[in-house]
Order: sequence, then structure tokens, then C-alpha cells
Amino acid sequence: MACARLPILLPAKGTDTSGSSVDVPAPSAFDQILSAGDVTGDDRPDLFVTAGTQFWAFTGYTGASFSSARLLNDGTAWPSRDLVSVSDITGDGIADLLYRSTSGRALLRQGKADSAGKGLDVLSLATAAASSADKDTEYAASGWSPTDMPRMLAIPDVTADGIPDIWAHMKTGVRLGRGAGGGGLTVSPSPSLGPGGGGGGGGGDQKPDSRAPADPSVSPSTSCAPRFAPR
Repeated sequence: MACARLPILLPAKGTDTSGSSVDVPAPSAFDQILSAGDVTGDDRPDLFVTAGTQFWAFTGYTGASFSSARLLNDGTAWPSRDLVSVSDITGDGIADLLYRSTSGRALLRQGKADSAGKGLDVLSLATAAASSADKDTEYAASGWSPTDMPRMLAIPDVTADGIPDIWAHMKTGVRLGRGAGGGGLTVSPSPSLGPGGGGGGGGGDQKPDSRAPADPSVSPSTSCAPRFAPR
């Protein structure tokens, strides 16, 4: 069944960490896009993006557009990093940033609560010094290079320990990475990825599943995917 791709409008202008006005890059310049759900506590989904040397947070998605754009960082750091997840890993109720470096390490940047205490202050993810821990902590010492782990997908907690997990496509096959809070990640062989496999949900256990599309000729990433558009 065909459906229209709806544009998602982005602000033409954003602000940097000092509050100065800056231009939002064209969607065609985006290198990485990470949907994080609502991490700011306004009941609206948020988005994190890298574009060249820039690291952006788009917050307050209304169903048609994002209400705010913040340039979190612009320098030499992000071209050599991959976004993994923005979710609560440490268990304090505030989202954290997990990213990997091309050297094969995974690093955790702990987020701070905003002034209202309702959600993440996105500026706390701008630099290691701005974070709750005042530094990035090592989440995995090795094994996360693009060669060792070409693809990864951050997922909700499927192991019932309250910490988000990761599906990792590694040289040895698809594996499940079990989150361990601020203490790192344990990667183990994955269960079967057949229909309903990978943890439940459709299997009746109220946990997320990994499913193939009902129609194998339809790609879920392209059939009805939204497209980003500048205002």
C-alpha cells in the first residue's frame, strides 16, 4: 500500500550554547540522525543530529515541525564519533549520551536535569565538562570500531534490568548488548531473530520484539518515511 511521505519542518535558525543565533544546516548536510523520543519532558519527541563538525539537538516535535534547534558543539570532535543513543542509562531519570569513537571505544556522557527538573537540559550534552560527571566515562574499552561493529541499534530495555540495550551487528554475527548502567555493556550471542523473536511484545510478554515487515517487498525505512525540510 502506497502512502505519502510527509515533510518534517526544521527551524531556519537555532541558537548555540551561548544563546547566539546560528543557521540550521540543510537536511542534505546531515550525517547522522538519532531519534530519542521525549528526553526534555515536554511530551514531544526530540532529535539529535550531526552535520559535518556540528552536533545539534532539535526538540519539541509537534507532528509537523520542531520548535527549537540548539547547536551543541562545533569543532573537530564529532566527525570521528558515532551517535549510539540518548536515553537514561545511569538510572537517574535523566537521559544520557552514548557515543563511540573510531578508535573502538564507547563513551558515556551523563546528562543533567533542566531547571524545572522535568527532563534533560540538552546543553549538558554539549561537552564532557558540561555533563553531570564533568567528564565522559568509558562504557566499553574496545570492540566498538566500525570494523568490529559495522552497525548498531539502540533499543529499549529487553533484558528486564531497567537499562537500555543495543542490537549490534558484529563480525561474528548479530549480538545483543546488555546495558549495565554507568558500568558498561555486556555483549552476548543473540537469540533467534525470527517473527516475534528478540524479546517479546507481540509474543505476549510486554517486551519489544524484532520483526520483519509483513510484506517483504516493502522496506520500512523507505515506504512511508518522513523527509526533512527547511522552513
